[in-house]
Amino acid sequence: IHTTFWEDAFNRNLRLENVEIEVRFGRCPPSGKGSFNTDVSENQFNKMVESLMGFNEWDSTAYVEDIVGYFPKVDESVRHVVSNDGSTTTTSKQKVTQADYLGKDLPFDFRLAVNIELTLPSDGKYTLNTATRRVNRKRQSFTLKNFRYDLTRVISEDGSISHQVELEIINLHDIQLKLSNSQVLSRELQSRIVNLLNSVEPVRSFHIELLRKRQF
Repeated sequence: IHTTFWEDAFNRNLRLENVEIEVRFGRCPPSGKGSFNTDVSENQFNKMVESLMGFNEWDSTAYVEDIVGYFPKVDESVRHVVSNDGSTTTTSKQKVTQADYLGKDLPFDFRLAVNIELTLPSDGKYTLNTATRRVNRKRQSFTLKNFRYDLTRVISEDGSISHQVELEIINLHDIQLKLSNSQVLSRELQSRIVNLLNSVEPVRSFHIELLRKRQF
């Protein structure tokens, strides 16, 4: 995070639009090679949802269902989303940085990602009919100050269900202007991760180890 936004004068003055910073819960590949598994168990997922719903001082909460189309044969960065309210969006998610962390004695490992999401024109090229893969998402979101928790059930076309948990840093423009480095932000992010983990099992120490980091 610090490298992307504060390390030098150039990055500090980028003021990039549509930047997102997110942490995903899951599992790193045992060998250190291969994909990061973003699926958590249904039991763990339900415990986290129950814990978040028990808090009554959120700035906002939301529940959204949508269908997402993917186009890996054309451009793996593109997602076409049709929400249950009838709205549609097509975006390209451009990766900037990914860092995978092993959670020592923790119920999950973590992926920290910095991305840029660009909105694409609705020219008919990307639709659910032309998508190679489609999934149904049922997402509950909880927002407080500079953080949003997204807990999503993803239902594939074959009926299989995965459970995904993300913690996204929002209001990045304000944060970048008000802070001189990422130290305060990182502490708050760690605290929020620990609080969420405690709903699954007690966290005695937040011991993580960087497994790999990639720049795109």
